[in-house]
Amino acid sequence: MRRGASKRRALLTSRQMAFFAEYAVNSKGRPSKKKKSMPELPEVETIKRQFERALVGRKITSVEIGLQKIVRGRADAFARAVSGAHFTGARRRAKLLMLDLSNGYTILVHLKVSGQLLYAPASAEADKHTHAMFHLDNGMDLRLRDVRQFGYLKLVRREDVAATPELRDLGPEALDMSLEQFRMAIAKRRNAKIKAALIDQRLIAGIGNIYSDEALFCARIHPERRVGSLDPDEEARIYRCIRELLNSSIMRRGTSVALYVDLFGNKGENQNYLRVYGRKGKPCEICAGKIERIKVAGRSAHFCPSCQR
Repeated sequence: MRRGASKRRALLTSRQMAFFAEYAVNSKGRPSKKKKSMPELPEVETIKRQFERALVGRKITSVEIGLQKIVRGRADAFARAVSGAHFTGARRRAKLLMLDLSNGYTILVHLKVSGQLLYAPASAEADKHTHAMFHLDNGMDLRLRDVRQFGYLKLVRREDVAATPELRDLGPEALDMSLEQFRMAIAKRRNAKIKAALIDQRLIAGIGNIYSDEALFCARIHPERRVGSLDPDEEARIYRCIRELLNSSIMRRGTSVALYVDLFGNKGENQNYLRVYGRKGKPCEICAGKIERIKVAGRSAHFCPSCQR
């Protein structure tokens, strides 16, 4: 064990230590086929804020890459470039996390479906799903764990971040746009179903399956309604619901319906407040009718056929 590691481990909560104890031995867990939700704006924003408090100023002493494809580009070059640098900040764009370094580079982190970014004691054993470890100067690690191996790390010069393929075509941030900007964004796809428009990252950045379903239920709008059929009041209701739901989820550290956990290995709490997502066949809390699930633009959509028109 590294010097001082036992003292630092004492700073972790019993729940966090239980997570890491299980994490060290459990390498068989896979998400249910019915639970494939990707971390969305609130989940990535939660990790970003926690990172800012816990890791800004920390030095990367070395890097271990256990799976080459987890890095876009050469893994050995990535490790050399970031070793010795300090974390200077964290940013988020849509569902991507950006970790700024003191050497002028930025690490893009995309968790995809099952990625977990974890701040773990260096003494905690890593399981077979841990594919990258940043060893830090305080006896802790920043680890990327990913059961399905769809997530990735990418190193970009800071001045080139906005032009990277992952970011250059994104629409305005869901929490930063005005009502008028929201109307202009969805109007670009007037013939599309509103569910499809809300999850189109080129129109609005950060919303996925969970929060599009919840926002449309909140606004009482059917997911198959065409954008062009919405009146101004309905557009305003959707806009307000999106903002309320995203902000509430951030306060609850995100929604854990599959493998999402925060930086410290804790589940979010927003799954306890979902009203339609993942509730197929269960009673609507308003009318007691059954929640249904259909496909819209190739994605699942949960809704109440009585309450949403």
